[in-house]
Amino acid sequence: MTNKLRNIFILFLGLCTVVANAQDVHFTQFRMAPLTLNPALAGAFSGSYRLGGLYRNQWASAFSTPSFYIDSPITKGARKQDWIGVGGVFVSDKASVYDPALDTEDSKTGFIKRSGFLATAAYHLSLNKKQTRVLSAGFKVGSVGIQAGNEFIYESTLLGAGGGPTFQDNEKGKSFLDISAGIAFSGRDEKAKNYYRMGVSVNHIAAQRVALTQTGAGSGGGRGGSKQDMWIIAHGEYGMDFGDKMLFDLAGIAQFLGGANEIAVQGRAGYRVNEETVALAGLGYRLGDAAAVLLGIEHKSVRVGFAYDLTLSSLTAPNNGIEFAVSYIGKIFKRPKIDPVIFCPRF
Repeated sequence: MTNKLRNIFILFLGLCTVVANAQDVHFTQFRMAPLTLNPALAGAFSGSYRLGGLYRNQWASAFSTPSFYIDSPITKGARKQDWIGVGGVFVSDKASVYDPALDTEDSKTGFIKRSGFLATAAYHLSLNKKQTRVLSAGFKVGSVGIQAGNEFIYESTLLGAGGGPTFQDNEKGKSFLDISAGIAFSGRDEKAKNYYRMGVSVNHIAAQRVALTQTGAGSGGGRGGSKQDMWIIAHGEYGMDFGDKMLFDLAGIAQFLGGANEIAVQGRAGYRVNEETVALAGLGYRLGDAAAVLLGIEHKSVRVGFAYDLTLSSLTAPNNGIEFAVSYIGKIFKRPKIDPVIFCPRF
């Protein structure tokens, strides 16, 4: 590994060890949700279009999160080696509330659901004519809705104090404008047979008021929960081929959101079954929370991933999570007019 690549890798590891400040919707297979991860990744692949989806189910369906996206490198940029990517992503996150005294489907006493569709655009600036080093910048904008339904039991009610919060809009919910921006740097070294990518995205820039509850005449006017906290994501990955059959990659993510935090690292090994198929397996660890088993397969333009989270914290069962992900890169032409050759990392 050259000194330059070594410095890049050290910087990536530094990003993964930053003390984070939170988490929003999160996926173990975050590389399979590129537009959720960073809007700068819209159109950052070799092909005509990309379709993908990911579903996460955690804590025996207490948390359910589906996501779908589509993006494409639609046209060249100001220079021949640059290009512009656009796309759209839909994310829905539903949290069910349980009565702790019961352990059946009837124990569900309510839900809070957050969902939205956001449009994404990115400009990819190639730092050389071969497109082996690319600096990308993008933004994401759309409407996000929050909805609450069914019956809720609050702590004050259980303690006999009464006066729990009431919902302003309840099942009708409310929506707000969500704006994100991000940058990313990607590269590959054909001689060393490796690739790397790192980036940072800032979400919920508009800081909209999103509270559904009110507890008194003066509530909702302050910062205490009525405004959406900014969500910051730092991510990076590095991969290398070993001979004709084996490959290895590392990835990490650090997330900041209000008073919560999430830092996760992953390592995987891959085996080329033949020229068209690669099988992958690895392990991940989310600091202070869970370990993850990662499995995947890539066949031609189709990628399928599976992850199982085993909670290691003091939370009581059922507390594990499971994810399924799939993506497809299509090529309309044998040789697309927009054909960036930047190496597309697996997953």
